[in-house]
Amino acid sequence: MSSLRRIGVAILGYAFMCKAHSHAFKSIPHFFYPPPAIPELVVVYGRTEEKVKEAAANYGFKKYVTDWRKAINDPEVEIVDNCLPNNMHLEPTLRQLRKVSMFYVRNLSPGIVRKLSSLEMLPEKPESRLWLPSTIGLCQLSSLLET
Repeated sequence: MSSLRRIGVAILGYAFMCKAHSHAFKSIPHFFYPPPAIPELVVVYGRTEEKVKEAAANYGFKKYVTDWRKAINDPEVEIVDNCLPNNMHLEPTLRQLRKVSMFYVRNLSPGIVRKLSSLEMLPEKPESRLWLPSTIGLCQLSSLLET
């Protein structure tokens, strides 16, 4: 497995969903053998330094940041998993849509989707750039890694 491509992951948010998602990323090689790539937990973002530092150590991230912009602009990061509360999704989502071809957001409120649409950030087929599943699953993560 050492010759497999490694893909850097940033997770925005450090609480329960970060714990679940980081576990899912680390489980991909176990559930999908051979895996399409090996997820590498690069950086986790949180506003409270003490808590995000602890989360980084507990969940296996290489580093942590207290500014989400640093997480999404990290050169090692190819996947950004936005686990922030719904009311904090818009700005990171807008910035990522301008930067990458794939961005995973666990949930977007209807208001945020309307805002994205009004800014013409969504293409005719939103699934081509913005991945909006209602739930997360290892199958979905695996297909994300294959893109």
